[in-house]
Amino acid sequence: MKISLQIVSILLFSIIFGTLQAATLIPLTPGQLKDLQQGDALLVDIRTPREWRQTGLVPGSHPLMYFDETGHADTDRFLTSLEALGGTKDHPVVLICRSGHRSSQLAQILLKDKGYSSVYHLEQGIQGWLKEGDKVAPCPSC
Repeated sequence: MKISLQIVSILLFSIIFGTLQAATLIPLTPGQLKDLQQGDALLVDIRTPREWRQTGLVPGSHPLMYFDETGHADTDRFLTSLEALGGTKDHPVVLICRSGHRSSQLAQILLKDKGYSSVYHLEQGIQGWLKEGDKVAPCPSC
């Protein structure tokens, strides 16, 4: 398992610093996300089914819509579905959206309001992933 020194540093910093103060959102570049894919982080794509069909998914990610087409969200429904995927408050979760905006918003909710301690987001979303030329997988349930 190849994990970059930068990712290990980020994770260690998160663990150590997180015990001293409230958890902080950590944005990831596509390269950093590739390193985390080798570990046990849960990757969750929070876009809409239409968006998943348009671009596909980061390989290994789970499609789990948070904001609907009109921008509304059902946090309790999302958390129930996240837990069914194995997401817990202490397990690393990486959120992915189109540009990084929605995933950042949801990550803040999980960290500040719901007690999650290890939440990351792909800082430029699937757009940044595709811009780097990284491969996507079709959405199996869309």
